[in-house]
Amino acid sequence: MGVSVRGVGVKIAGPELIRMEMVIDFVAASNPDSMLQSGFSRPEENLTWAIGTQSCLRIPIERNTSNYLHVSFEITPHVQPGALNEQKLTVVFEHTPVKFLTVTKPMSFSVVVSTEHASENDHIVFEFLHPNGIGPGQVSGSKSKDMRPLAIALKRVVIRTANHELYFLVTSIVQNRPDKDDLVLSDDLHTEQSNGQILAQFESLGDNCEFGLVQRSAGKIEPLGLLRFSTINIKDLTRGIDAEFADIALIENMEVVKYVDVPDHDIMMRETNYGMLYHTGKPQGIMEDDKLITVERKRLKILARKLMEDIELGEKLLVVKSKHYVDDVDIAKLVLAVRRKGKATVLWVCEAEEQAIADSCYRVCDGLIRGYVDRIDVSPLRNISLLSWLRVCRAALQLHSRRMFMIPSPVEI
Repeated sequence: MGVSVRGVGVKIAGPELIRMEMVIDFVAASNPDSMLQSGFSRPEENLTWAIGTQSCLRIPIERNTSNYLHVSFEITPHVQPGALNEQKLTVVFEHTPVKFLTVTKPMSFSVVVSTEHASENDHIVFEFLHPNGIGPGQVSGSKSKDMRPLAIALKRVVIRTANHELYFLVTSIVQNRPDKDDLVLSDDLHTEQSNGQILAQFESLGDNCEFGLVQRSAGKIEPLGLLRFSTINIKDLTRGIDAEFADIALIENMEVVKYVDVPDHDIMMRETNYGMLYHTGKPQGIMEDDKLITVERKRLKILARKLMEDIELGEKLLVVKSKHYVDDVDIAKLVLAVRRKGKATVLWVCEAEEQAIADSCYRVCDGLIRGYVDRIDVSPLRNISLLSWLRVCRAALQLHSRRMFMIPSPVEI
């Protein structure tokens, strides 16, 4: 079975090879096949299918770089819209589940593992549990003659060294999932604060405008914020916080975006270094593009400094959310970046998979609270669940002030 391996960023230390990054492509044209331990079909041109309900991957490693590894997987599920919409996937490392996924389309995900817990000195072993494997020809309405019980296809695995802080925090996210009785619900809270006073204690970290509109509609407030009405992906956000957004709004990275077919739409700006697309709040035609860029460059720099000051002080909770999948390793990297710069806590808001946990929060560890709203809206944001958002914010403030379910901060270990 074909697997190609190539090292990137290789260093030589004495007689031993230290591999800083290893990329494994699962393609038919390459060898060896020793990593595909069991539960895999013959490789195809661009991928290798895991078949049945369980498969095993055994990867050789060099144990002289780090006790912790960041392993990224690029996968494709066997789905047929309308007949087979998803694949369930559990990733197990050394008998411990490290990832639970519902896969509906090609995606990438990551895990962080400790080689100290590996049962073999020179290999790491992953088991994949995929109970929905089925032959394409067995799916209702299919004309395929392929009866292999396809589940998940591996396309690429990338292995990098990691550190204890990242490992600890990712492990906390995966394993510290409280029982329903331990979740903090807004119904438990009694407060004399107004909605506006509550929502003023939060700052959006982007994704889209949803939380900014929650502050406007439920709180009747208009706080200033760099990312309140902006898109940004979590990797660029983390990079920006690490750099304290020192290089934001360079003139060559600023673009004016106009919606000429929608006269009432405000002017939008794109900051290409961080992939930000944001509302200016300024009507079209109010000023020339060059002047607008000058104004917005100054504005972004001021708001970036304000965000970093808020992170340092730690008085506000920083809201990160997405309707779509966000990898817990990326969340962990964001939290670590925030805690390197200050005392702020991240509130990670997800859409509740079941109604019983909606409107609730729990503390993952110091610096991270996870909350569940009953619904996360998508553009054009006409169906925001204001009450659920408000309940989650109330519960998060309760946790933030009382520091319930305390776990030592990863940056203190």
